[in-house]
Amino acid sequence: MPKRIERFRRVFATLGHSARGSFVRGVPLKHADSPLSGVGSIDKGGRYNAKGAFEVLYFANHADTMLRETRIVRNDSDGNPITVPTRPYVLISLHYEFSHVIDLNDSHVQAQLGITTADLHCLWEVAILNGVTPITQELGSAARAAGIEAIVVPSAQHPGYSNIDVIKDQLLDTSFVRIHDPEGFPLGTPIEIRGSRKKRHA
Repeated sequence: MPKRIERFRRVFATLGHSARGSFVRGVPLKHADSPLSGVGSIDKGGRYNAKGAFEVLYFANHADTMLRETRIVRNDSDGNPITVPTRPYVLISLHYEFSHVIDLNDSHVQAQLGITTADLHCLWEVAILNGVTPITQELGSAARAAGIEAIVVPSAQHPGYSNIDVIKDQLLDTSFVRIHDPEGFPLGTPIEIRGSRKKRHA
């Protein structure tokens, strides 16, 4: 394990708190039969997970944030939000409950990790094109290695708001993500994810 990832992992291992609440997700209509799949994050990679590494489910804390993260809403040259023509999406409201969450917006957490919000807003795709592993993917790998279920992160597309990125294979058997109202989804559509890992007791 690279030294910086190991350093992040050691910090993450001392942190984490339980959390419950609601968030939203935008799923392309063509994938509406698998609204809780994060396979796209494995196939293409994401801000907090490298291509082919592990599955991350990306959610937003606010509907407007989701619209910006999916590029449905952008700012024009004057900074005014505008709607951009794009492929159709399904907006989903979900409930969640986790045992080990870390908020990377927290200045104390950032200080322990030795990072800044600017690091979390890095141009991760450009870094990859330049042959550099973005720091955000290192943080995601370290969080997974430390058994963190989800990380709360600042939205790069909607300043002042947050996303919650769920590391699917780290979910405990006491944790879940559940669609609030599955009405309208075809019969048999997965509407809930539950973890399988057992919580380790001291």
